[in-house]
Amino acid sequence: MKKRTFTFALLGSLLVGCASHQPSEYTRVLDAEKMGKIEATTKAYSSSITTYWVNPPKKKVKRKNSDDN
Repeated sequence: MKKRTFTFALLGSLLVGCASHQPSEYTRVLDAEKMGKIEATTKAYSSSITTYWVNPPKKKVKRKNSDDN
């Protein structure tokens, strides 16, 4: 019974790994405008705060296609 369960689990993981992926028409880029606003605010209120971006804000933008000439 264990062998059958293992076989089905292995086949299932292989089938999921072979699934096709459709590329998205959107991509995420750094939101420099929002980062600038946040950094300007921290500088305005206190000179002792330093901002380190671990997870910087990103925004979703539409990809540029090479076919759109």
